[in-house]
Amino acid sequence: MVILLSALLLPAARAEDMRLPAKPSEMEGLEAYPALPARLTLDEALRIYRERGYDLLLADAAVLSTVGGLESAKQVVNPSIGFTYGRSFGPVTYPNAYSAFFGDNGALLDTIAIGKRQLRIEVAQAVLDSQKMSRADAERGLVAAFKMQWVLCVATQRQVEENQKILKSQQETLDLVKIRYHAGAASEVDTSSQQAATYEAAQQVDIAQQAHQQAKEGLAFLLGVRGKTPDFDIDPGLLETPLPEEVHSATLASLHEFAYGHRPDVVALRLQVTAAQASMQLAERQIVPDIGLVIGYAQQGSGAGAITPPTASFGLSVSLPIFYQQQGEITMARANLRTQQVSLAKLEAQVLNDVDTAYTALVAARSRRHRLENGYLEQSKLAADLTKIQYEKGAASLVDYLVAERNYITTVQEYVQSINDVWMAVFQLEAAIGRDFQS
Repeated sequence: MVILLSALLLPAARAEDMRLPAKPSEMEGLEAYPALPARLTLDEALRIYRERGYDLLLADAAVLSTVGGLESAKQVVNPSIGFTYGRSFGPVTYPNAYSAFFGDNGALLDTIAIGKRQLRIEVAQAVLDSQKMSRADAERGLVAAFKMQWVLCVATQRQVEENQKILKSQQETLDLVKIRYHAGAASEVDTSSQQAATYEAAQQVDIAQQAHQQAKEGLAFLLGVRGKTPDFDIDPGLLETPLPEEVHSATLASLHEFAYGHRPDVVALRLQVTAAQASMQLAERQIVPDIGLVIGYAQQGSGAGAITPPTASFGLSVSLPIFYQQQGEITMARANLRTQQVSLAKLEAQVLNDVDTAYTALVAARSRRHRLENGYLEQSKLAADLTKIQYEKGAASLVDYLVAERNYITTVQEYVQSINDVWMAVFQLEAAIGRDFQS
């Protein structure tokens, strides 16, 4: 009944008061959608992502929150002031009574002698520094994931181009088989087999185009595009770009050393340990009670006959730590410090594993790519071309040509995948050590 009456008595909420922002343009500080150029390069894409990536914007907001915490820690406790007025009642008329007091609520001695305020600032500063490094670590992981999405876009685009070349070759072969069939030099089985191979090549083109479109849509989403994905092309130059020199000269020892000293999440946890140490010191310092300075003034009446002549008083106020000496806070602070120390040790061990895994993947991918580029890809192409010539002259069967063509197609797919794997490993290694090799 109460709920029903409340619903009837409360004014109806207007639709415009309840409506949530429908798109980014209705959120403060955000434009509707970033404009994408017709041809998108990796550098331009990274610039847009760093400016508009929602995950990075959330990380920026987290840093802003800790900035507020530091500002709060720097503030001095506000003083208190009071004033009283009174009258005494009795058989005679007494003069009015006045009194006033001023107290600093422990701010003066807390700042000068006890040092709690400075410890609070140290804790807040360490937390802020740690949050800044956490933001850098978020960018480390997010940018690496973005680059991997870019690699996927470029690789699928290259796969579309290669599959289209294969389809064109299969169609040319089908035309040749039909000519030979009408001349009596090929059977219906040959024609059917080549038609099946051409159909399969067309299917692979469609599959590659679908994968490429999905990769572009994923990239557009990361760039902040909502709704229909705009039409844009990907600059495929990454596949032709040589690996940075630092990748070639890097060793496991140098990568481990750099990751230990520069990876943002490691630095952030070290700052968390510093903050935990300061927090423990602050908890122990809280045993010392806050000592407040009090200045008072009182008066009742005036002149030689005043009941209470003008009187100034100075004093200190303190809460005695008799029953409780911050045992709980100290225990929690020590536990937090231990947690941060163990977390740091675990992360440092994880860094080794991350670097080792990425470096091993890079070495293996480079080896596969080198093997394909230095002979195997060219040989499989030559074998397919020679078998095709032999088939045209009647010196090889269609089956021989189809086998050679299939081997070449498989080799091309492996080569495109090897390029994809190399750059994926490079970006994975960048994330593992916390550094962009191309910067």
